[in-house]
Amino acid sequence: MSLEYIKGIQQKVDINEIIKLLRGALSDEFIAAHQYWTQTKIIQGVHRDAINKELFQHRDEEIGHANMLMDRILQLGGNPEIRPLDWDKFTGCRYNSAIDWDQRSIIESALQGEKCAIQHYTKLAEFTRGRDQTTYDIVMNILEDEYEHVRDLNSLENMINEKKESKHSPDKNKGD
Repeated sequence: MSLEYIKGIQQKVDINEIIKLLRGALSDEFIAAHQYWTQTKIIQGVHRDAINKELFQHRDEEIGHANMLMDRILQLGGNPEIRPLDWDKFTGCRYNSAIDWDQRSIIESALQGEKCAIQHYTKLAEFTRGRDQTTYDIVMNILEDEYEHVRDLNSLENMINEKKESKHSPDKNKGD
């Protein structure tokens, strides 16, 4: 990345504001990865294995997002926030732990986190559109993944609900 390009950004938008927003997003990604990892350890329920597989994949993708954000912060001359104790100061999405360790609570918690991430990345995309194409492209790539995470989690939620409904529905073949 050339210094001329960075100067060009600064004329259109405050580079320090972009770095601040990226640091917040980076903290969100670290927290999300930690939350997914923790949830795979504590989740209980009949769909535990299927849910864990998806949560591990999401965790890995959140770490990938963190890598992209950290690289961009460094390219812009900023310092990424890497101290776990400070992540909560910068995050836009507070850590949202599941109420219980059951699969429904964990999926609901993860969905809330992903929806919050979508809101924050949408704002970041709007802020950088037409001002910083590189950051905008990174954000749009991450935003696409976050929408996919919501679809994945909704599918898991549907799987849990189907199991619950089939458990409570009368056996149609009982009288046969």
